[in-house]
Amino acid sequence: MFNEAYDLKADLNICMQTLNSEKFRELLNLARIDLYKLTDHLGFNIFHDIASCIIKEEKLAEYLEILKKAFVERYPDDWQTMILPMLNSQAVHDRNSPLHCAILNNRKKIIEEFIKLGSNFRLKNVHGQNVMHLSVIAGNIQLLAYFKYKHGMPINELDNDGKSLLHLAISNNNEYILSLLLTWIDDLEIKDKEGRTPLHAAVLSREYYLVRSLLVAGAKRKARDNSGVTPLDLAIQNGAFELIRMLKEPLVICKLNPCQSPLKPMEKTFSAYILYIFIFVSRYGLVFYFMLPHYPVHVIIISCIIFIMSFLSFFLVSCMNPGYLYQKPDQDLLTLYEKIHPEFLCPKCIVKRTRTTKHCQHCGRCVDRYDHHCPWIRNCVGRKNYRVFIWFITICLIDFTYHIVISLLEFFKVFHSEFKSFESNSEFHSAATLMICIINFICMLFIIPVVYIQYTNILRKTTTHERFAYHKENRSTFISIDITNMPSASETTERASIAMKEANEFENFQKMRKDSKISCWKRFKKRKSSNLSLSTVIEKSLINDM
Repeated sequence: MFNEAYDLKADLNICMQTLNSEKFRELLNLARIDLYKLTDHLGFNIFHDIASCIIKEEKLAEYLEILKKAFVERYPDDWQTMILPMLNSQAVHDRNSPLHCAILNNRKKIIEEFIKLGSNFRLKNVHGQNVMHLSVIAGNIQLLAYFKYKHGMPINELDNDGKSLLHLAISNNNEYILSLLLTWIDDLEIKDKEGRTPLHAAVLSREYYLVRSLLVAGAKRKARDNSGVTPLDLAIQNGAFELIRMLKEPLVICKLNPCQSPLKPMEKTFSAYILYIFIFVSRYGLVFYFMLPHYPVHVIIISCIIFIMSFLSFFLVSCMNPGYLYQKPDQDLLTLYEKIHPEFLCPKCIVKRTRTTKHCQHCGRCVDRYDHHCPWIRNCVGRKNYRVFIWFITICLIDFTYHIVISLLEFFKVFHSEFKSFESNSEFHSAATLMICIINFICMLFIIPVVYIQYTNILRKTTTHERFAYHKENRSTFISIDITNMPSASETTERASIAMKEANEFENFQKMRKDSKISCWKRFKKRKSSNLSLSTVIEKSLINDM
């Protein structure tokens, strides 16, 4: 009886692989054994075979429906009772159920049908891995979201080796799944049996983006495993120089760098914003009190105009919406993953991203055509406030330059009027004027690089993020998460035209080779029929060609 069941199961497998659904149906209808006995000695039943077969999922769904109808026809009253033990049957060696096999083979429709039929999605295999672990191993972010949101599967369970979902995502070098898990999991210091955190695993994988994502999320650089080794120690041992630079603690001054944010959790603070306001008010207070009384009216008017424009531009650029992307009411993460590739989806904001969109770690929002986050204005610079920002930095440069000039003129008493209110304390007045000049000069040193970068960005038609963001030179994944490296439409068109030109040249070359072969064959036949020497035939052919 066992051999008969084994033979029938083998025949059914052949029918599936050869896409013979009629024969598959016929074998089931004519089977003399009970269908629930279609299991081999390794514990694999017919449902395991359907989940593991390497044909299109649409055809597999058809075979599953045929099998289901065969059970219904043979056991009309208790067909579900007959199917359920087979769906929850686990193989002898790896303890994988048919549902586990379907997950490992990325069969979403089959998975949904198995669950409808009563498959237990909380079973674990021999490694202590449930459907969430297997979804990560299979690299299927859609299934991961499906089991989390549709069936409420936990995200903090560990396998027999103490590995979390984060460890498995890193072991499989899946940056998209890691990005999603970082929005769900707060504890980044989960350790496996060897005491290694996800950051240890990322350093061992030598994957740039994985290490960067964990550091930005707040992974501890000084975490130690059971041997007392830190992630930095692992990077040094492996000679991963790029990772060594990342794993060193960022300097305090890095927080004020608008081109590159430090690799650590960042918050939207008021410190730089308040400092700028304090410098702005102090600088103009000194100018209005010490300098302007000694200048002609037109100089005072120009200073007042610059003051008003500086204040308005600062107020506007700091309060404007830079281009935040908002989640639509009818959008959820599971639906978006079914329609959009994970590269173009932000799991934190649950929005579709474009090529120039980036999630700002300071604001915690996705910004359209993200340029950078400026701590001085306490706001991002994006599509909607970029022009105002250019106006702001240009006015600042004019402001600082103008007041450096007039403070020097005041220091050397070029424009002194007859009324000298500070004649009694001229030394203090000169010191205050010199201080104004120094303050404006220091401020100008900060603004000149920003102005240079932004105007070169305009000329290059790019953004600061695209130019100065952390990039990984060698990617192991097929599609890069760093979507700023994707070619533009013009570059794509240019590449297509070059490829078409090369294809045409190759086609012409092949045609010439073919014509040459035909010509040589004709010459050979002519020589053979006329009994002429080869050199004579070639000579005559050359004369004819001329």
